[in-house]
Amino acid sequence: MRRASRCRRSTPIRASSATRDGLPSDYFPSPYPNETAARAANNNALPPDLSLITKAREGGKDYVYSLLTGFRNPPANLPAELKPGTGLHYNPYFANLNLAMAPPLTKGQVTFADGTPSTVDQMAKDVTAFLVWTAEPKLVKRVQVGWATVLFLAMFSVLAYLSYRNIWADKKH
Repeated sequence: MRRASRCRRSTPIRASSATRDGLPSDYFPSPYPNETAARAANNNALPPDLSLITKAREGGKDYVYSLLTGFRNPPANLPAELKPGTGLHYNPYFANLNLAMAPPLTKGQVTFADGTPSTVDQMAKDVTAFLVWTAEPKLVKRVQVGWATVLFLAMFSVLAYLSYRNIWADKKH
């Protein structure tokens, strides 16, 4: 379930393409024309849909952040069977320590409009925040409604208790 910020659509009247503002329900188009091309570009591994990765993995956003920033050279005392083979990269946060994905983030890869330094740490935080949002795009609204509901129920409980005390104040039990 990939979402997009800009969406192309065809207008039936002019038969030309136009752009419109994206909706949360829009999907990101696949960067590959088919599964074979996707596998060819990714060391014969089909890239996963990451829209739910922060909910699916234990550790959620911390796992994704650690995975993005955890690429390093393997330690010298790593057993030979765990050392990365050809085309594999060492990452201690991945389950079997080696993955085919090359480090996706490099320093200076993005220019931020507000002048924020383009570090791997900052980009990993941004990517992680985006993936958390894609997993739960309505989370903020649900939390707001939840707090309003709790506040309403608390006020209703106080009023009910005070009514109970008022009604039964002069009655013997």
